[in-house]
Amino acid sequence: MTHSDISIRDRACYLGEVLALLSVLNEQGCATHDALTGTDIEHRALLDWRTKISLCQQLQLHRNGVRMMSATSLALAAGRRLRLSSFGFAGGAFASADSLATAIEMTNRFAPLMGAKFHLKLRKEGSEAVLGFEFLHSFDIQEQRFCIELEMSKMLTLLREAISPDFRLTSVALNTSAELGGTNNREYAITFGTYPSFNAPNCEMRFDSRWLRANPVARCNLMYESCVASCERIMSKVERCDDVCMRVKNRLLSYTDTLPTLTELAQWMNVSPRTLRRKLADQGMSYNQLVDEVRKQLAINFLSTSRMSAEEISGRVGYSDASNFRHAFRRWTGLSPSDFRESMLHGMSVA
Repeated sequence: MTHSDISIRDRACYLGEVLALLSVLNEQGCATHDALTGTDIEHRALLDWRTKISLCQQLQLHRNGVRMMSATSLALAAGRRLRLSSFGFAGGAFASADSLATAIEMTNRFAPLMGAKFHLKLRKEGSEAVLGFEFLHSFDIQEQRFCIELEMSKMLTLLREAISPDFRLTSVALNTSAELGGTNNREYAITFGTYPSFNAPNCEMRFDSRWLRANPVARCNLMYESCVASCERIMSKVERCDDVCMRVKNRLLSYTDTLPTLTELAQWMNVSPRTLRRKLADQGMSYNQLVDEVRKQLAINFLSTSRMSAEEISGRVGYSDASNFRHAFRRWTGLSPSDFRESMLHGMSVA
């Protein structure tokens, strides 16, 4: 089973990030009971290392937390508290990998076990290495900001633990506006050692490319293979939520080109088109409705996080005519694409 087969409702994530978030909130005087409201996470479950939760449950904790303190402060501080041991065998595989590139590849392979909400892409540009973050799931713009700040803070912390405490970034770029998360210059300086650039085309961290040649300090092939085998066993036993709509929606969202047909989706799920159509109907949904929802989410994400024109976005979400896209977008949100983008720049929540 790969991370693409796991939905945000499947209980595949360990408690590392939850415990780090609760630790920060508790220090600010926030009660654990209040922070866990609506998450369906029992207090006693926090004491059992075997407990696994879904990303949906963690997102509810995020929403509770940002009502209690600054979103940026919470996300960055929690990321700094995480350790490789917070992620069990997956953390062990990261620590014992033979190179930084292998550690990143392992993180993508076992994304749920690493609490990863993004696909990581590592590349070299001249004297710099670039670690890019691409969303694995569709989040609203506020959730995007919180998740990317938590993820970047976490990854930097883990890289320093695995490679060297001297590991430093040269720059950080975020694809959201500075106003959206309640910027905190002190927290950015403490976490990244630099102030991020906002409204960037992509989310990425840059560092000196010499670190690409550095081996994790605990490099050990035997340990790595053992940890990877354990991760594979754990992934095969993930407690699945039989949410066909969510699985289909996540599959549609993973495409960067033409969306697959219902027949192609049925082949991917090893069922007949008729069976898939019936399963969707049992959950009060149809393929066309899901496609419409996915087009809406993709359009909102593109308008919120990129500088693409409405014409470019219309093609990316499957409309051959920009006027049809504008009509559909107004139906979805009550706003034109240009008005929606303007509202996002001013930090307003729409749709």
